Amino acid sequence: MPCWVVPTVAAEIWGIGVDQILMKIEAAELEVRHENGWLFVDVAPGGEIAMPTSKLPRPQRMRTYTMVTREEENALTREGSEADAHPDPEPEVSTFSDWRKGRQRTARIRLAPPKFALA
Repeated sequence: MPCWVVPTVAAEIWGIGVDQILMKIEAAELEVRHENGWLFVDVAPGGEIAMPTSKLPRPQRMRTYTMVTREEENALTREGSEADAHPDPEPEVSTFSDWRKGRQRTARIRLAPPKFALA
């Protein structure tokens, strides 16, 4: 089953540059389609899988996270405790008391959208 994407997405999927995709299009090595002024490339000719899926065995899946080492964790907790030891000398003071008053004040100064004559 074909899978049509723009050349930049095809380049990202295949891990190559967009210029290489465009050269392959010029050489008629890729199947392309023009639709509403857009150029699309088939990234799954013949129906093969274009991108890895979650149904792959665990060792073949791409990692979506990076493990934090013990040293990194210690450094992060140390930075957090140092920040707590030195509080901000001038904390920000809010004059906000009631959200209803703010909403009423905003409603009074709000401008309605312009009315357009329907032809």
